[in-house]
Amino acid sequence: MVALDRDDAVAEAQGPGIDAVRADARRLPFPDGSFDLVFTQCAFLWFSPGRECLTEALRVLDPAGSLALVEPDFGGLMEHPAETALREIWLSSLERAGADPFIGRKLPLWLAEERLEVETRFLDRHHPAREERADLLLELELTDGERRRVEAVKTGAGPEGSDVAHLPFWLILARRLRPLPPFR
Repeated sequence: MVALDRDDAVAEAQGPGIDAVRADARRLPFPDGSFDLVFTQCAFLWFSPGRECLTEALRVLDPAGSLALVEPDFGGLMEHPAETALREIWLSSLERAGADPFIGRKLPLWLAEERLEVETRFLDRHHPAREERADLLLELELTDGERRRVEAVKTGAGPEGSDVAHLPFWLILARRLRPLPPFR
């Protein structure tokens, strides 16, 4: 994403008291401990390598700060009825695009390995499947067979609300563990 010419998006994000910065997530241009909160949403899905980017996010986090992440886990995608299922296409097309469709389940483990206190929650609302899910999928690089399958599901969807597609999102809050007082 850094290679893309996105100066317009950076300029648009600027505002009173807000400085927008475009940077590589593996090499953030901030001193150690710069922020009391680091928040990302659907970003680690696309960061590569994710573990390296997490280490960098922790570097710029103040020792008393918090890390808040909202990330999907396409491996847990639930769809009904089976005729409308697109999970395997999501997994393969996201991987081809350089994403990690299983990032949601990895992050809590990585954070615990970094000796952080980790709390997790799942976004648990189920909604009827929407046609937009097929439109989003069609924006990814698909094989001819995958494209035909997605188009068939899109055009053959049942009545409004009859299909269910639930993509679990991990809501993750992490804080550095406080050192124990010295033993006396």
